[in-house]
Amino acid sequence: MFTIFFRTAIAYIVVIFAIKLMGKREIGELQLPELVTMLLISELAAYAVADDNIPLLYALIPVVVLAALEVVVSFLVTKFNIMRRLVGETASILIEHGVIRQAELSKVRLAADELFSQLRLKDVFDLSKVDYAIMEPSGKISVLLRAAELPPSCADMSIVKEETGVCFPVVVNGGFNQGYIRAAGRTPEWVREQLNLHGILAEQQVYIMTCDCAGNVTIITKDEETSKSAGVAGAS
Repeated sequence: MFTIFFRTAIAYIVVIFAIKLMGKREIGELQLPELVTMLLISELAAYAVADDNIPLLYALIPVVVLAALEVVVSFLVTKFNIMRRLVGETASILIEHGVIRQAELSKVRLAADELFSQLRLKDVFDLSKVDYAIMEPSGKISVLLRAAELPPSCADMSIVKEETGVCFPVVVNGGFNQGYIRAAGRTPEWVREQLNLHGILAEQQVYIMTCDCAGNVTIITKDEETSKSAGVAGAS
């Protein structure tokens, strides 16, 4: 029993390390080499756990080797066009200037009704509004509406808006998130000061506190459904 537990724990750790080595990517965005590597890694890890007759090292070394090979292939794909053509995927233009490219649909094996289904998921219910629809290498479809159908921007209406940047969760479940505090250009002392301004004496009372680059702060205390929002709380 201990042997099974030990082999499973080690295999789990090694597979996490191998996948982390491959980089961050969602399952639906895996390229062909990455997908093959993931399948092989899962199969090898299963052998490492299930078969006591296979030395654990023999089963796990191939996992690390496969992950390393994937990193090398990914590097080569970014550097050499021939590698990109051999193992990489390219974007496919499915609709061009409002016209469906039927040959391209057949090439990517996508039926016309499936295309319309994907457009509806993008809140597009009228084909005449579409200028371009492109199937990305991940398999997802990007849609560009005709210029007349695009909503007006602040620049179009000559409205000046303040750049607030990204909203960072600087306190989560009563603890400081040091990485996000630094990313927001703040310090723990500044965060404590903002909490005190709102009558909160300790960060342990906070469920989540967010801050953007302009200093706009939102605080939600524990067991509180509504939030306390402070406008610009001093960008200095």
